[in-house]
Amino acid sequence: MEEVEINFTQEDAMKMMSKAIEIPLERKKEEKEKAKKFLLNKYLQIIEILKEYTDLEEDNYKIIALWIIGTYFHEQFSTYPYLFLYAIKGSGKTRVLRLIAKLSNNGRVLLSPTEAVMFRIPKGETICIDELEGIMNKENGGLREMLNACYKKGSTVLRMKQKKINGSTEQVIDEFEPYKPICIANINGMENVLEDRCITLILERSDKEDIMRLVEDFDENLEISDLKASFEANLVQLCSVVLIRGNLKPWNNYVKFKYFKTTYNTQTTQNTPSVTKQEKNELFEKVINSNIKGRNLELFFPLILLASNFSDSVVSEVIEIAKKMAENKQKEDEIESKDKSLYDFVSKQNQTSEYKKMRLLLMAFRSFVGNIEDSEDKWLNEKWLGKALKRLNLIVDKRRVSSGIEVTLDIEKAKKKMESFK
Repeated sequence: MEEVEINFTQEDAMKMMSKAIEIPLERKKEEKEKAKKFLLNKYLQIIEILKEYTDLEEDNYKIIALWIIGTYFHEQFSTYPYLFLYAIKGSGKTRVLRLIAKLSNNGRVLLSPTEAVMFRIPKGETICIDELEGIMNKENGGLREMLNACYKKGSTVLRMKQKKINGSTEQVIDEFEPYKPICIANINGMENVLEDRCITLILERSDKEDIMRLVEDFDENLEISDLKASFEANLVQLCSVVLIRGNLKPWNNYVKFKYFKTTYNTQTTQNTPSVTKQEKNELFEKVINSNIKGRNLELFFPLILLASNFSDSVVSEVIEIAKKMAENKQKEDEIESKDKSLYDFVSKQNQTSEYKKMRLLLMAFRSFVGNIEDSEDKWLNEKWLGKALKRLNLIVDKRRVSSGIEVTLDIEKAKKKMESFK
């Protein structure tokens, strides 16, 4: 048999390799587009279901729908925001909470859970806590710490338990990872540390008769059950395409490039979503232009990344909502901030090196912040004022006289600090 000579050049090899790469990349792109259509459809469908049973602000429907879908991809996030439904009595918060639990991944509603219950709930479940009142009470300290830990991936809770080893009972360490999606509802508000982990949605009492007269037939609603079944049937395939964690490193690279002019490297692994560098740049630039940062960015960034798997319009909507909520939160914080009020008060004092009596400063500051006779202002006493001035380093000198404590204040420092708040 005559031998056939094969001339196989390096150029031929490169072409064949290129074609071999193009086929899976093209398939991946098609899968990505399918997933985007599926998720966008489910997002809009959840909004319609929420509107059927509840009367909320338009922005709240969008945030809740996005958060619900995020529960199915929860393990891909390094942090995931809590939802906090801050509602007056009769606003339908329990209905909203039950509906969120019904639509979420393995959702369940709990009433006043204990710390022991919370850390033993298995991973992969969505917890909706109703009537979480008195979270600041001393007896709820363990539950409060547990809820604070559920927000970030990687936090662990250690507990001692009895275990039989070689016929004898010994105490051994049992480790739990409490990270899970959590939605909370109450009428009395939230303590500061826990509230910082929440996207807060305010619920008002509805006057829509058609909604108020509906009963909760969630278990019999075929649209709800079909939506859940559809998610569960496609979840494995969706998770292979919708990959969130692959965007975190490129985001940090982009921030460094933007502000420190370092090299912007978007090298990715096979597990990274099939998006182009340009698409990432456009998304990241939108986030930076929104001026959302700090804790607000940490809260909304997971939802923004998730929305990028739906459509550009949903991304823009979520960023605008986040921007609006962040601005409102900043205004509320400024009003409520005792430290800022104190800086403001001191900055408005007459520039002098004379000593001022703490008792007179207290009276003037109470008048400055208002509500002098309000019983809730018991925190504002001479002891608090002295400690706050010391902590903020606003005392230049201090002396004790027969009529009490007198101080001289660093008014210039207070003025500079107020400038930094603008």
